[in-house]
Amino acid sequence: MNSILFPKDIIYGDREVMTFDYIGIGVNSERFTSEWLALRLMSDEYRLGIMLYVKSGGTPEQEELNLRIRDAYANAIYNLLMGNIHLDVALDETPLKVNAISGTNYVYINANDAANWPIDPCYRYSVQDNFGTNQDLGIIECGASSSSSLSSLSSLTSESSLSSISPSSQSSLSSGSSATEFSSSLSSPSSSGDDPYTKICLSANLNRNYLLKDKAVLQRVKRYIYNSQVADIEYGVTNKGSAILKAAKISWWGKESRPFEFPQVGRGGNI
Repeated sequence: MNSILFPKDIIYGDREVMTFDYIGIGVNSERFTSEWLALRLMSDEYRLGIMLYVKSGGTPEQEELNLRIRDAYANAIYNLLMGNIHLDVALDETPLKVNAISGTNYVYINANDAANWPIDPCYRYSVQDNFGTNQDLGIIECGASSSSSLSSLSSLTSESSLSSISPSSQSSLSSGSSATEFSSSLSSPSSSGDDPYTKICLSANLNRNYLLKDKAVLQRVKRYIYNSQVADIEYGVTNKGSAILKAAKISWWGKESRPFEFPQVGRGGNI
């Protein structure tokens, strides 16, 4: 509906007075609980309230439009949190420098960041953009020619090339050689740029394309939310200061496993 949410209008906490252009979101912590799953394993549960506000007022037509905008944004947040993208508690990430292509098992990152992404067989890495993610990946050795920094590389063929393939071109990809050439043209960086890139090889192939225009990143998960869900969405109208706002509250919970090592240190020493 051409209603833009600006980054500055997403704030921590539910304020008494919301200052925003047209649409505002407040993320508020509500509750923390924990329970034992096993002797050495505890499950911590976090609950968040995500408040969505849309400025009200105007003609009856504008009032209806504001309600539709509120409902559309609430539905979009619901789909985001219930889809293949989860809220992250703690992670490291670095942006991709070249579009990652489905069926390949590598990504390109800035060479200056390469030292922070060494070979690691632990399945705690993911490639993600605004529309999905490949999870539970490890970083493996690429080989002598692939693991070195690739200097003077530019961005991959523009993202529009992925969506501007003619039907005739698509049919020609049915042959093995054509498909190979097409995949190669998308996944091989050109050499007209100035920034050095490094190739990072992954333990499994990617199941979709991850494009720079969709904010594609390589992530290392430090704390893993093993279960999450939107409990419900509550719609209504609220007052913030002197303003009457169309509002929606999205209740979200996430569970994280936390291991405990024994013996633990008590007041009297080791127990």
